[in-house]
Amino acid sequence: SIGVRVFNFDLDDVLILETAKIPHRLNLFTKSGKYEFYGRLQDYEKKYTELFRCSRSALINIKNISEYNASTKMIYFDLSLSCKCSITKTRELKRRILANK
Repeated sequence: SIGVRVFNFDLDDVLILETAKIPHRLNLFTKSGKYEFYGRLQDYEKKYTELFRCSRSALINIKNISEYNASTKMIYFDLSLSCKCSITKTRELKRRILANK
């Protein structure tokens, strides 16, 4: 729910959930658009274990990754959307990508 509006998303449509430039706000990127709302990443990380914490500021859906470049640590999605993976999470990300394919 965002304010008085309630949205239902299929978890398979979620690409990235990341922190916004405005404090205490999150950006949700889905296949159908972008949404901004108040929240904390750690709450969504606990609630949706299917999402992977690739850095301090982002949760991603591994099922929607189109490319991962291990040398630059960049994760790419279909909609010309990308995010960077932290060095400490690269091994786990590779393991999950291979397990998901």
